Amino acid sequence: MKTKFFAICLFAGFFLWGCGEFPEYEITERPYVNKTALSMYIGDEAQLKSSPVGVAYTWSSDNETVASVTQTGKVTALSEGSAVITVASSNDKAVVEVAVKTFILLTDIGLSLQSLRIFTGDKAQISATPVPNNASEVRFQWRSANPEVATVDNKGTVTAIARGVTAVTVASGDMEKNVTVSVVELLKLSKAEWTVEVSDERADDGGGKDKIIDDDYGDTYWHSQWGPDAPLPHWAIIDMKEPQEVARIATLRRYNGDTRTLQYFVGDSPDPDGEWVKIAEGAYESRESSNHTLTLDVATPVTGRYLKLVLPDSFRDVYTAICEIDVYGLIY
Repeated sequence: MKTKFFAICLFAGFFLWGCGEFPEYEITERPYVNKTALSMYIGDEAQLKSSPVGVAYTWSSDNETVASVTQTGKVTALSEGSAVITVASSNDKAVVEVAVKTFILLTDIGLSLQSLRIFTGDKAQISATPVPNNASEVRFQWRSANPEVATVDNKGTVTAIARGVTAVTVASGDMEKNVTVSVVELLKLSKAEWTVEVSDERADDGGGKDKIIDDDYGDTYWHSQWGPDAPLPHWAIIDMKEPQEVARIATLRRYNGDTRTLQYFVGDSPDPDGEWVKIAEGAYESRESSNHTLTLDVATPVTGRYLKLVLPDSFRDVYTAICEIDVYGLIY
């Protein structure tokens, strides 16, 4: 009986001690803080949390003019600069680096263009910039009013889907700007009745001037005169027989790569020294480039009966050679 009574008393003692207060132990580990750094604007507040919970910590800032902190861990940004917030126990501490900036309001959105004409199936880039360029918290969102006409991705790349007009909008917060996007369809013009005159040629090398509009994309071409050599620039004038609104020109050069810069003009007279309107210019990257077709778009379509190609330079002076020229108009 005595043994049983003793066991009961011993169990009751352990039970009462377990339900009571534990002895206080000193916290020796470094305090844990839920942030290691804060980026704030003047006037912002942020709540820091420390653990273990229930331990007495001391909060302090090494630069109270930049960021202050309460003894509950609430940080207030006061002026531009940096500060270090320290949370300390009796044995160790942790720090939080604070950077404070002035919030700069977005006043406008700059656009690389106000309107865009694009051909079906093509892509075009619209660029947006914040005004001022150091405005704070600027994140651009893009959308198209009619995705069946044209879509736009989150980087401002527009894809033309079908003929029509839509608005592409870029927004940041409550600020929005619009770009009018017109999608038109290209029509490859028939060259069956066209004729060509050139500044010079070596017809026994490639076939001569008529080969640039014969729809043969093989080994035939117009080569500038050699033996004796004719000086640059060389030119070709195509009579399209009736006025055409030119929107795109694709030029295939001979595969030896001599041809370099292309300049295109339209006019109403075949006189090489007459009045011509320049509509496009571009250049091949190198003589060794594997891409021998150069496609040039006309920013503003110009109408004329005659199309003039000028070849002002060459990768191998003074020789140039053109295999084929395709001209595209518009379907409205």
